[in-house]
Amino acid sequence: MSRFLRLAGIVFLALLAFFALAPSPFSKGRFATFGLLHAALHAALFFVSFHLIAAGARRSGGLALLLLAFGAALEFLQTRRYAIWLEYRDIFADAAGILLAYITRSIWIMDACPPTDLNSRRP
Repeated sequence: MSRFLRLAGIVFLALLAFFALAPSPFSKGRFATFGLLHAALHAALFFVSFHLIAAGARRSGGLALLLLAFGAALEFLQTRRYAIWLEYRDIFADAAGILLAYITRSIWIMDACPPTDLNSRRP
């Protein structure tokens, strides 16, 4: 199951990259959002992508950094593709989504694997 989720996460990121840098029929202006909705969508997309790709992994700190680099690279490529300014707010929104996903994943893992007391023995 975790392999399927990771594959779905990679496909999700590929689609995200395509729509971020898409040619005319799917261009950025057609799907443009503004304000708080725009930031919330950035955070939600990276929240979902983190959880999809981190499925089944024990450690996910490196993944968080890679996703943040991916989001920053997409923003940089958009400056070249569309001749716009670098949108730092989008990178911060991506980071917020990744951080929230990292925290929620850490909580779920701690709940799923509670610490054991090594001194107690069952008869």
